[in-house]
Amino acid sequence: MSIFDNAGNNKESTHGPHQVSIQISAGGTLLGSKIENSLNGDSLFSSLRITSAGSFTISASSTDMVEASTTSFQVQNFPFSLTFVRDLNSVSCYFDYEFQVVVLGEDGNKFIGVRTVSLDPVLGMTGTSSVDTVDSVASFNVFFTTSGIKSLVAKVGAVSQTAQVEVLKLKLMVSDLDPVVREI
Repeated sequence: MSIFDNAGNNKESTHGPHQVSIQISAGGTLLGSKIENSLNGDSLFSSLRITSAGSFTISASSTDMVEASTTSFQVQNFPFSLTFVRDLNSVSCYFDYEFQVVVLGEDGNKFIGVRTVSLDPVLGMTGTSSVDTVDSVASFNVFFTTSGIKSLVAKVGAVSQTAQVEVLKLKLMVSDLDPVVREI
């Protein structure tokens, strides 16, 4: 940010350093130091990050000065974290298993926009391996044909999350006079 008077002259040369504050328009999240002192008419805001997606403006103000604003600009939110939703503790072989992966943006809110979430291949697992998000959620339907501890790895670009699931052998109860438990 640079400070000038109405004639275009550097205002700081005659009126000393100024404390300048900036803010983002409604709906935006601006992180970092939003107040800086000017030096030779310039204020440097080097630690700022915008973590919300959308169309925004930034305005700057200082005591005894007219507020100034940028023109509108677009910011795209990028996936920052993934969260598995559903009880992943245990699953039985040979049954469909549904779970979701929620994609969050850097601001910790649901990711805005469509992204494809993919699962790394897992031995003994078939079903959906790549899904586009709807309202930041990717819904998967898989089927395990082998038992054991499985690692599910969901990915969106460079962001990944791993969840462990125990796949149990299916036990079938056959009832007659004497109950018998058989593993299949």
